[in-house]
Amino acid sequence: MFRKLNASGAALVEFAMVAPVFFAIMFFVFEFGVIMFIQLNLQQGLDAGVRLGAVSPATVQSAILQQMQGFADPSLVTVTIQSYSSFAAMNSYNPNTFNPGTPGTGSEGDVVLYQAKYTYKAITPVVTSFLGSTVVLTAMTVSKNEVPV
Repeated sequence: MFRKLNASGAALVEFAMVAPVFFAIMFFVFEFGVIMFIQLNLQQGLDAGVRLGAVSPATVQSAILQQMQGFADPSLVTVTIQSYSSFAAMNSYNPNTFNPGTPGTGSEGDVVLYQAKYTYKAITPVVTSFLGSTVVLTAMTVSKNEVPV
């Protein structure tokens, strides 16, 4: 009276339909996590470099490279240092519109903008379809040179 349905292979078909979506999401989450990890280390390296840069300006880039050692290509890190006479002279913190300032760390009492950029090359096609083949990560820190008393 009742016929038994043959369900052999149904799980394989369901897996074939769900697996590509699952793995695409998994790869996107993994690579996005890597991007955020590199961004965090870029910012931490810049902050450490600025603290050391108060003593020796040449240590800023080396501190960033030391922070990112082992998981990022050091040749893709660029550091720019610009000084301003005051915070008002900067006009804006937007890197596309601010006054370019004077290259270098400036002198006593100057405000110094440290900017580090890293060009990340995406690995998976999932990320490249959303973010492009390269992602430019930027870290910025502003500090004021101390005036000796």
